[in-house]
Amino acid sequence: GSLFFWAFHDIQRISLWKSDGTSDGTLLVKDLTSAKISQILLLTNVNGTLFFVSHYDAFSNNKLWKSDGTADGTVEVGPPFDPIYLANVDGTLFFSAEGAGAGLELWALKTQMTSVNEGDGQPTLFGLFQNYPNPFNPSTKISFALPNAQRVTLKIFNLAGQQVAALPNNERKPAGNHELTFDGGNLPSGVYFYRLQAADFVETRKMLLVR
Repeated sequence: GSLFFWAFHDIQRISLWKSDGTSDGTLLVKDLTSAKISQILLLTNVNGTLFFVSHYDAFSNNKLWKSDGTADGTVEVGPPFDPIYLANVDGTLFFSAEGAGAGLELWALKTQMTSVNEGDGQPTLFGLFQNYPNPFNPSTKISFALPNAQRVTLKIFNLAGQQVAALPNNERKPAGNHELTFDGGNLPSGVYFYRLQAADFVETRKMLLVR
């Protein structure tokens, strides 16, 4: 097995590493500097997949990540907001997290046995990721993951709960990682929510448009 750990390159750069206990076997998994992470917390192995929580700053929610030991396989996963207290119980990841306006909730994420040498890079879980940039003006990118082909609807709502956009709307998308661009050029500044629905998976995140 491998030991995973995080380290600073310097005060501004953070990265995820793995080691088999030898100098030659101590390798960089992924440089996370571009994700603007300040600290990695609660590294937990579940069926060969590493889960961890990334901390940004006092004004941002923590995020849940997973890694298969490769750079491409080290990604942010949904659906929780601000996850804490990760625990592996018989191959299921349990954690508490802030729900979308529902307060502190208990979540469970079932995983399958994996190997770092297997797989084709396709996502194994549904996921809706934080838009980037955020705050934005006037456009931002929204990414999501599909473990299999699904009809997908991504809707944008304002604080009053009114739908202001739908992209895509019940369109069939193949399995894989997808990225869409949302243009809020015709909308006023404020907080907006984007909600992804695919099969039984539904997740909502918030974003901030600043003029």
